[in-house]
Amino acid sequence: MTGTVTGEVKLTNSLIDAAVVNDVVNKPYMVSRLFNIVGGRATGNIDFDIPDGMRLIVETISVSFTLATPGNAVLQYLTSAGGTSQFGFIPLQPQGTIVDSFGQAKSWIVGTQAITLRLDAQPGQDDEFILFPTVSAVNGTGSASVAGYLVPIP
Repeated sequence: MTGTVTGEVKLTNSLIDAAVVNDVVNKPYMVSRLFNIVGGRATGNIDFDIPDGMRLIVETISVSFTLATPGNAVLQYLTSAGGTSQFGFIPLQPQGTIVDSFGQAKSWIVGTQAITLRLDAQPGQDDEFILFPTVSAVNGTGSASVAGYLVPIP
């Protein structure tokens, strides 16, 4: 059986949130940070801000390390968004020694994790999501990216 609906259609069932189903209304979030590694630690926090009044749905976390000497790395994430602390680890994979665009041989370690995290902004806070790399090599550089989308906090 088929039919035609004309005029204005209103949804009266409060169990369905049409804004959540339609991801076209979501604002993409792709933020990257570069950092230096000195003495096996990143210099400063690698933090990501969630704009006030918004919820960040994290879908992917990516990181790369280019180290002066071969080594190992661990990447931990921490969030206090929502009032409780949560943490986890991102798996990393050594790529071996690769000559960079400047002709220097560097040891690379990379990792990408598909993940779903729902993180609410904390008013006045600008570090709701933080990455903590620990590296066995003494010096190097790194980059980290968080990708997902923002929605208004209901």
